[in-house]
Amino acid sequence: MAAAFQAVGIGLISTVLLLLLRRERPEWGVVVALAAGVALLFLVLVPLGRVVGTLTQLAGLGHLQGAYLTLLLKVLGIAYLTTLAAQVARDAGETLVAGRVELAGKVLILALALPIIRAITETLIHWLPT
Repeated sequence: MAAAFQAVGIGLISTVLLLLLRRERPEWGVVVALAAGVALLFLVLVPLGRVVGTLTQLAGLGHLQGAYLTLLLKVLGIAYLTTLAAQVARDAGETLVAGRVELAGKVLILALALPIIRAITETLIHWLPT
């Protein structure tokens, strides 16, 4: 619960700073937004480690292949990082860059998912009567 209050505090303080800075020194807005994002990222590292540990335990219980868990974590990482980068680009007024970052993330996720899509397709074809 303390981490939630810290996240809210970081968010509120950075928002107030951004409102004040953007009037006088707009170039510092991106720096403050980026610093807030990094602070929030460090704040969630420990809980994120617990999530990864729990997912690893669940994968072991279900006898899932480690490759699927690794793939899931990579997809989540790409999604979160590209979203963060796109938001920073939007804050800087670079909507074109933000859109390209999001597109790159989607393509990377699709490329990672192709082996699973292929395995599912092969399984379905195997089950269908010939």
